[in-house]
Amino acid sequence: MGCGDDSGGDTAGDTSTVQTGTTADTPTTGDPGDDTTGSGPGSSSGEPGTTMDPGTSGDTTGADSSGTGEAAVASADISGLGDNQGMGSAVFTREGDDITLVLDLQNITPEGLHGTHIHEVGDCSAEDGTSAGGHWNPFGMQHGMLGMGESHLGDMGNAVVEANGDGLLTITTDQWTVGTGDDTDIIGRAIIVHEGEDDLSTMPSPGARIACGVIVAGG
Repeated sequence: MGCGDDSGGDTAGDTSTVQTGTTADTPTTGDPGDDTTGSGPGSSSGEPGTTMDPGTSGDTTGADSSGTGEAAVASADISGLGDNQGMGSAVFTREGDDITLVLDLQNITPEGLHGTHIHEVGDCSAEDGTSAGGHWNPFGMQHGMLGMGESHLGDMGNAVVEANGDGLLTITTDQWTVGTGDDTDIIGRAIIVHEGEDDLSTMPSPGARIACGVIVAGG
């Protein structure tokens, strides 16, 4: 279960790859409006087999909407919360044990980095996004970055949003499952985009929830 208003967790992984666009992720302080889980900051230092490449934009062209050439196993339609006009799509594909998410956003403001997480409840009905619950954290871990030391299972880092409002985040991990009904299953959860940057260590999370989408099976 997630912990607190905006927390959630995961075991540390060893094969996560993150591409967040064309702007390097620079840590900043999180928003004190959300609660803290664990006894200390999560690690943002890479482990063997983990790479984080914020200088490379994901390719969203190809045989399917994910750009991986694989059929989608899960997806989410992203819509703005409250007065926010953000929108987009999330496509999950699978290759062996690895699940790849390509999150493609439009009309997101302001320009820059936006913390993006999987939250525990697939419910975007509240205007402020609180119906989605806290960060997906079934194992009660400290907030961080998936695949880089201790983290929530839903910690995905930052989407990079350009001046025109377009944003992108791509992440690959072997820590998620699809349709298993296990604690690691992404189906029935929500993707939340926040207004500010996630520094990958501080809880609470980076500001208000500005966009939300429910993860469902298939493309």
